[in-house]
Amino acid sequence: MLACGIDEEMDLTDEMDATDEQVYGKYSAELLRFAAGLVGPSAADDVLSQAFVKAISSPRWSQIKDRRSYLYRTVLNETRQHFRGDRRRLAREFRAAQADTTDTAESAVDLAETLALLSTAQRAVVFLTY
Repeated sequence: MLACGIDEEMDLTDEMDATDEQVYGKYSAELLRFAAGLVGPSAADDVLSQAFVKAISSPRWSQIKDRRSYLYRTVLNETRQHFRGDRRRLAREFRAAQADTTDTAESAVDLAETLALLSTAQRAVVFLTY
């Protein structure tokens, strides 16, 4: 028995009557290792907490007999969500970076054309001013 009253040796038959806290206490360490193997140690805590909240929020949670398997599946699904989110974020950042470079290149061409239209004296004023 742990200090917080969670029995790590809880039988699977008792699992249906166990509180969410007891289920979390029993499986959190192994689920955290599983999540860390999938997403790395820095994101494992977030994946585990999101997965556990989704699992216990499910309307079927009270009817699940093998909660350990259900939690593993939920962590795996949350890992997939995590990677999908990362891919979407990177794609957005890449598109934004491309848009910034395109605007800069077009602006440089416009500036060069505009400066070419100026007389030598006017270009000297622009150069000395900026």
